[in-house]
Amino acid sequence: MPATSEPNEDPLVKYLGALRNDIRIVIIKDLSFHNIPREFNEIQRELEKSFGSSINLSYHLNILKDNQMIVGDATGYQLTEIGEKSIAFLESMGGLLKNDAQILIRTSKYSVELFDESIIEKNLQLEANMPAQKAKKIATEAKRRLKKAKVTYLTTPLVREYINAILIENHYEDYRAKLTRLGIPPYDVMQMLTAQIRRDPEAFKNLLGQNILEQYVLLNLLQQKYADAFLTGQFLFTNLGNFGLTPLELIISGRQFEKILTKYYLNNLNLISPHETAESILDLDFPEVIEIYTNFIHAISRFFPHGLTILRFDFFLESFLRHFSPHQLEMLLRIRPREDENPWAMTIGISLVTNYVELEPLVTLYQADLLINQMGGPQLDSQLDSQLDSQLDSPLPELVLHFPKGELKPLRTETAFSNLSPFFQKIISIMQHPRVSLDQYSKWGWPNAEHVFSNLEIPVAVEDVANMKLGIILGKISINLLALFKHAQEDEKIFFRDLEKAIFQVFDFLEYKATLLTRNLEPFPGWPPIREILFGNNNTFDIFQPTSITSSTTSSTNSSSPIQARGQPPKDPQAPVIPLIGAVSFHGLDEMILAKTQLFIRMQSNNRVFAVKVVNFIQKLLDKQNLRATNRIHYILSEAHPQKELSSPTHQILQSVDQIGRNLFNEPVPCYRHGFHDSPNPIPISTVQQIYSDLGQSSFKELTLAYDLSKEELSKKDQGILESLQTLLTTKSCRIRFYTKFNKERKANNPI
Repeated sequence: MPATSEPNEDPLVKYLGALRNDIRIVIIKDLSFHNIPREFNEIQRELEKSFGSSINLSYHLNILKDNQMIVGDATGYQLTEIGEKSIAFLESMGGLLKNDAQILIRTSKYSVELFDESIIEKNLQLEANMPAQKAKKIATEAKRRLKKAKVTYLTTPLVREYINAILIENHYEDYRAKLTRLGIPPYDVMQMLTAQIRRDPEAFKNLLGQNILEQYVLLNLLQQKYADAFLTGQFLFTNLGNFGLTPLELIISGRQFEKILTKYYLNNLNLISPHETAESILDLDFPEVIEIYTNFIHAISRFFPHGLTILRFDFFLESFLRHFSPHQLEMLLRIRPREDENPWAMTIGISLVTNYVELEPLVTLYQADLLINQMGGPQLDSQLDSQLDSQLDSPLPELVLHFPKGELKPLRTETAFSNLSPFFQKIISIMQHPRVSLDQYSKWGWPNAEHVFSNLEIPVAVEDVANMKLGIILGKISINLLALFKHAQEDEKIFFRDLEKAIFQVFDFLEYKATLLTRNLEPFPGWPPIREILFGNNNTFDIFQPTSITSSTTSSTNSSSPIQARGQPPKDPQAPVIPLIGAVSFHGLDEMILAKTQLFIRMQSNNRVFAVKVVNFIQKLLDKQNLRATNRIHYILSEAHPQKELSSPTHQILQSVDQIGRNLFNEPVPCYRHGFHDSPNPIPISTVQQIYSDLGQSSFKELTLAYDLSKEELSKKDQGILESLQTLLTTKSCRIRFYTKFNKERKANNPI
């Protein structure tokens, strides 16, 4: 029962009497701090920390209610306006009556200052966008705890730790994510230094910076549900640290390549010695071409960190060889910018419908490079300019040999290698090269389309190369099918429901990335000149904005935007569109089928039927999205590339594979296989043929077939490769490449 008072007692005396009790002061401070109704039991537990369990809580609550400081019942109590003013009164009186010990704080600016909770209050409002009232309460509580801890010398990271703990206790996760300090634990840095994880100090600093950028993306750019999906292994982001900073790759044609280099040269005449302006970069002396090209590659690598893909490189090749030698071509192709965390790559595609004489020097170059690799390493020509010798340590670009179906007849029908033309004999011989693949692409309705796989294994189709616009690989996100299957408790119906949700999350990811790039790219000083050279007068906002799409659902050879995803209709000819490509990938399909049937895809045809069902489901959703009138991104289904997360034996997907899978291989190797095919033990070619015949029934036609050449096939050399190739060409796989021991080691040691 509340305490009785005299009839004529002064209300102020009564009010002060209510506050003349430690327990009641703790109660109103607790209600003020949490700023939400507090249940009876919650208040009881808080008081027991300081006063034990023998408190008559109802008595004290009734006194506070009688004095109009709180309202409520056992289901929830909260402060009144008088209660809020009582807190302010107590704090001001406490400051006057107590002789506060000074607390020093070492700031992030490397200076020492007196602790001031008002600075915390202001920073909470500035950094976390927290309302002023909440910020004041958090700052006051932080000061109270620091005083209680009797800390006399603070650092700003320690203050942030206190504040973050208070925010977490009050379920303010969003504020905490904005306020937390980015960095790497000292122990991790020490371990990286001890292991000499990078070859030099600059690369080591870049690695640390990449780690901090990834933390920034997860804590501040992505919504929490998306960040959680990444952290729990449902998705893999290619180059997470650059999510809001840059796209991934640039797609151009061979004709555009010469024009772009020339424009870069004309905009940067200060790079070389003064002379008369040339109409084309190829009219310059070769050392000048090398200098301009090197600077251009370095400039674009900052904004397209995963490299450059050139479709119909033979157009550029024809012009280049009219001015320079094949030897100079090799020197040009081996130039790379300085490598960082993600080695910059280059892919070139050539069409074999062109004049074989023009392609022969390039094919010969890869043939010679293959011989050097087979001998164990490069043997440099001592007559080369010493400044260019180091460039020969860089690999040649990935080479895609594009064969329209009709041009494959000699390779399909001729049984003897010796009867092939000299050019086709060279094609067969370089198929052993780890960077060479053969593309037999022919999508229904696109008989004349050109096709290439980018550096990130993204298949890009162009219907009209002459009118092609430059394309941007905006991002690539891979869905962990095994994680979804486990989350669905191996229920197929729930799995497909969750897979659909995951794909729409990928759409959200990439749409959000396009929005971020609109805002974040322009302030970088190096971007506007590169943007103008590549995309003309289109500003960053135009490049990454939605474009209108006609209602047609058929392809058109006169499309103004030839880079298209499957099912992508023609664009509005009036729209200033720069094709944006978003790659949706998947990993864990083989492992998911292992969890479902205890066998891998290649071991049972029924398993491949289920694999086709999964792939068709994904492709159908992408096709539907690409037909949306407001869609600004071309979504393309692609296989996973061997990025570093999938090469780590500790990654969730590898740990989730049952022991039976490891027993099948009889050796301790990661169970992830690139695509559907790769395994530690070679598979008979007849089995591979059947696997890809089954998988080819899916609507995903851009399958990569990578076949391990057996010792018997290698012993036959070119004749064995021809026979194997003829068998594999009967499949519906889009790209064919051969794996050798050298190739596997290269992939394992150089994951993206």
